Amino acid sequence: MSAIAVENVSKHWTTAAGSVRAVDAISFALEPGTLNVLLGPSGCGKSTTLRLIAGLETTDGGRITIGDRDVTKLPPARRNIAMVFQSYALFPHLSVAENILFGLRVRRTTAAECATRLAKVADLLGLSALLARKPGLIYAGINGYGHGGEEADRPAFDYAAYWARSGMMDLMRDEGVP
Repeated sequence: MSAIAVENVSKHWTTAAGSVRAVDAISFALEPGTLNVLLGPSGCGKSTTLRLIAGLETTDGGRITIGDRDVTKLPPARRNIAMVFQSYALFPHLSVAENILFGLRVRRTTAAECATRLAKVADLLGLSALLARKPGLIYAGINGYGHGGEEADRPAFDYAAYWARSGMMDLMRDEGVP
């Protein structure tokens, strides 16, 4: 069983300039516990493929399965999957801890489990001392405009790059996070 399987999935649009084949009969299978990457030039259908898997776009043809469930016609909320956009957004009114825990709380994870997972992630990312701060205060303080030191070389919330480098994906896999 594949974690995610995309079978002959297509998405086409009609514009004033004509028909656009954003995704044309694409097929692949992603195995559980693996880290996978979609690579290609701008406009080749990477984001559209992810939006189709997440249910943010409807397919014009083909089938998408998550686990052993056909989710092709299911709305996003019933797919039990999340999508992190390249241009990530944080809730500026929430603390670092609250931003990290947001998805777990939406899924109604127990307080004890949230605390355990927060501690692991914060330790792994080196954010333990920053959990009570708001994102805007952290970024401004360590991005080279505030104090120096090794933290000045990376914003605390450069999640996309930092999580990949830090082993966050391994922790998530070990924790059974899809």
